[in-house]
Amino acid sequence: MPKTFPLAAAKLKKLLNLTPAAEGVYIKRVYKSASAPGERPSMTMAYALAAADAPSRLHRLDCDELWHFYAGQPLSVYLLGPTGFKRELLGPAPEKGQKPVIVIPRGVIFGALAQEGEWCLFGCTCSPGFSEEGCELIPAEHPALRAAAPQSDLIAALAGNASHTVPNRRKLT
Repeated sequence: MPKTFPLAAAKLKKLLNLTPAAEGVYIKRVYKSASAPGERPSMTMAYALAAADAPSRLHRLDCDELWHFYAGQPLSVYLLGPTGFKRELLGPAPEKGQKPVIVIPRGVIFGALAQEGEWCLFGCTCSPGFSEEGCELIPAEHPALRAAAPQSDLIAALAGNASHTVPNRRKLT
């Protein structure tokens, strides 16, 4: 099913040359630090666009990631880590409980949803740098999700079709 975006988001998608990512959002990798051949970069950065029909599906990384709000509406970011399941708002209004930057520690399962008709343009900075091999998509049936997050509709929306296999992705321990 093709993704539809409000006009401003569709224009941003084209202007920034954003393409679909396995995690569900549209993305453009814009920076990778210099590294020796065969070594992982110390940092990477990308633009990402999430919308109601292009959520950030549940996944976890083998690196720390920072999300920076740029434009659009606040984005609900869901995290499942050692302290349990929580929701944070990525957005421009701290007085409304929104954060302009959200830190996602290594190994935390996370995903994000925009409300119907809304979109959010944000940046993703990873350290060490993002690697395809270090990203695991999390299916709704994952044992950690069933134990910690009773909101099954929310989990289903965040997981999308993550239960299919993605080439070149390894399982993280």
